[in-house]
Amino acid sequence: MGLDLSARAERTALITLDWSRVARIVASCALLAVFAFSRPLEGRGHISDVDATTYPAWVFVDTGTFELSGHQEHSHWFVSTESGVYSNRSPGAIGFATLGYLAAKPWSTGYSTLPGTVVAVLTSWLAVVLVAASAERLRPGLWIPTLVFFGLGTATWSISANQLWPHGPAQLMVALAVWLLIAKEDVASGLAFAIAVLVRPPTVLLGMGVGITKAIRDRSWRPLWAISGPPAVAAGAFVVYGRIVFGSWSPVASYESVGGFYGLTGLGERVVNWLSALVLPRHGVLVWSAWVLLCLAYSYRHRLGGIPNWLSATPLIAAMYVVVHSSLEVASGALPYNYRYPLEAVTLCAPFILAAMPNMTRVRLWRMPLLLTGWLAVFLQGAFVFLSRCWLVTPELAMCSLFG
Repeated sequence: MGLDLSARAERTALITLDWSRVARIVASCALLAVFAFSRPLEGRGHISDVDATTYPAWVFVDTGTFELSGHQEHSHWFVSTESGVYSNRSPGAIGFATLGYLAAKPWSTGYSTLPGTVVAVLTSWLAVVLVAASAERLRPGLWIPTLVFFGLGTATWSISANQLWPHGPAQLMVALAVWLLIAKEDVASGLAFAIAVLVRPPTVLLGMGVGITKAIRDRSWRPLWAISGPPAVAAGAFVVYGRIVFGSWSPVASYESVGGFYGLTGLGERVVNWLSALVLPRHGVLVWSAWVLLCLAYSYRHRLGGIPNWLSATPLIAAMYVVVHSSLEVASGALPYNYRYPLEAVTLCAPFILAAMPNMTRVRLWRMPLLLTGWLAVFLQGAFVFLSRCWLVTPELAMCSLFG
């Protein structure tokens, strides 16, 4: 009788496990469908920043070179150099786009934005799935909440999965790095951070920050070379690339070749820009995704047990990233509303802050605000996707965009 009960309990556990796995797969596929079909695929990718990434990838697949002589009039982001004409987009971002155009080559009849959009959808979706896998490893039961809160309640949906900005591929690499770190694969994690740097160079701050933090917490030199080393080398390679292609050792040589960043002058202007990136209504990440702030408040007020100690520093590293980035570039990111520059930072700290949710949902004082801020974030990102069916250039054009 005892053996029968034990066997029955094992079968029940296996059935429950199987249904849980099915639910995760179905929810993940549903998220992929939302990313892919919340806007017509062919209607995306026509803005100049995205086009400057996808067009060189198409030219490479078509001709075997990234040199764009004869195509310079296509984009103001294409730069004449001593070596020829090149896009000023990062080599990593163009590399991800190239994968899409290589896959589409058998059906290609000319330049189309579609392969780049597919890359944006897939990389963003995989980033969310990896964050869900990391959160699930920290606290079982977080897979589906992660798909909703992180997948739909951040600009991952409305920006990264919408068009091939560099953020989708960079988020994928950051999410992979964190997942590997939780699995205690430091060297592989460092390599993932390195690829993120080639896509979006400021992410060197994330890789370096995590490696230094883990070295201090572990009292070991290993994380410095295993985690921080590869992104540092990638940052150096990016500088060398800028020197070869754009003729300058400046880490922002590609942007200086087209006039540089938008100017931020003085401490006061930079402080306002920090606030704009974090908490001011039009672009603040902690406004558009307010559940992040709520989870942060809980995580630091109530110590979370069973979490790797280096993970508790990821929100601080993320905040440093946003502040440094906002000292160089305007927080708007050429958007009338919403945010995009903090996306890699949110991806880094997402598993840690999501791990607070099981405890928060058990306490009424935290449960209702969490649900309200989570669904509000989903609504705001969905509204932005709807508005961006016609790309908004300024708030004054919003009405024109809505009504064609």
